Amino acid sequence: MFGDGRANNPATIDRIRGSYGTIDDYSNWSGALRADGPLFALPAGNVRIAVGAEYRREAYDYFVKNDVSAATPDNAPYPGLPGPRHVKSVYAELNVPIVGPDNAVPGFWRLEISVAGRIEDYNQFGRTENPKASVRWEPVEGISLRGSYGTSFRAPLFDELIGPALSLYSVENVPNPASPTGQSTVLALFGYAPNIQPEKATTWTAGFDIASPSLPGLRASLTYYDVDYRDRIGTVTEDYLRFLSNRDVFGGVITDNPPLDLVNFYFNQPTFFNPLGAAPTDIVAILDGQTRNLSAERQRGIDFDLGYAPPVAGGTLDLGIAGTHIFSIKRQLTPGAPSTNVVGLYASPVKWRLRGRAGWSKGGFSANAFVNYTDGYVNQTAVPAEPVSPWTTVDLTLSQRIGGRGGEDGRGLQLGLSVSNLFDKDPPYVLNRSATSATGYDPEKASPIGRMISVQAVIRW
Repeated sequence: MFGDGRANNPATIDRIRGSYGTIDDYSNWSGALRADGPLFALPAGNVRIAVGAEYRREAYDYFVKNDVSAATPDNAPYPGLPGPRHVKSVYAELNVPIVGPDNAVPGFWRLEISVAGRIEDYNQFGRTENPKASVRWEPVEGISLRGSYGTSFRAPLFDELIGPALSLYSVENVPNPASPTGQSTVLALFGYAPNIQPEKATTWTAGFDIASPSLPGLRASLTYYDVDYRDRIGTVTEDYLRFLSNRDVFGGVITDNPPLDLVNFYFNQPTFFNPLGAAPTDIVAILDGQTRNLSAERQRGIDFDLGYAPPVAGGTLDLGIAGTHIFSIKRQLTPGAPSTNVVGLYASPVKWRLRGRAGWSKGGFSANAFVNYTDGYVNQTAVPAEPVSPWTTVDLTLSQRIGGRGGEDGRGLQLGLSVSNLFDKDPPYVLNRSATSATGYDPEKASPIGRMISVQAVIRW
């Protein structure tokens, strides 16, 4: 017991009462020129064009004040962050109406195509060129079919470029079917790999929208998407316990019988952690679970929204459901490795996410209830693998507008009440204990924050 501290050495108290703080400074300077308008007229309408140029400067500084894990305070910028990022870009987009209401023919109420392109130049990654094309066809008024093709480019975030400065090299015992004991002592690498490069993607979409005048109040849309990533920035940290058991999948991130000088290199790093007290000669493999550029990843799925809003009791009833269904996420860690479907696994997206809604509004009053559903999945990091239950929550919102011209001009007093997670539903339990954490739930799919009530009053004049 420390009491008021007078019975202890002041230096000991100072050492225990440390603190850890950070100062994050992100700045973004940008400028843009844009011109858009009609080029010329066609029977279906005006051909329009938009062109522009942009310049952006981004910088990120991360200052650490650490008086916890060192004998003397450490106040310094975080090492490894790159310097400012300068991005210059030009773009153009052309929209061409081929068929419109003025020249419609049976089977073609409207037909439009658009083409676009963007060129960007990064001081850190060089030049990238990305086109996009889309088409929209309405065979009859209110029913449209659409499709698009495009490529995209994502530069790594600043913290993804920090490299080994943000890392953890830990000695672990992991399952190994090839070992007589069923386990092996390994060195697991976590954090960020050096030299992370941008990720690129090719995207195809196809879908339809329904808002027919003959079906008032009905709205429906569905989009199928296919995204093929190259050099996707990601990690398989959560699966490191399965590396030696599934060599067909993870073989590219395993180094068997690593050279002793390489093991000693990691043992001598400031972020090395050895809870087992193992010697360098005890290490039989190095498992690379760092965030890195994966070889490839392809995701396919659908997004949809279905709603019906008929007049009821002098107001408008709003019923609907929206959601996402992912068919597959095929991931290839390294060239030559097989692609595996990771959808519905821990630390990956679930197959289904749904949000239902029911509401009624009249004048300045509205009441809405929402049901949120997150599909169950498999926790493959547990041995044996365990199912995780679905998670369903309910949200509620009430609002009343007072004053103004019936609310049409937006002026007056707006009162609001919202309740998130109305029934205080806990997130489903996940067995995800490790040497450094034990959250007991999946933060990517659920929140530990229970029922939250908020009130709001907004005055506009």
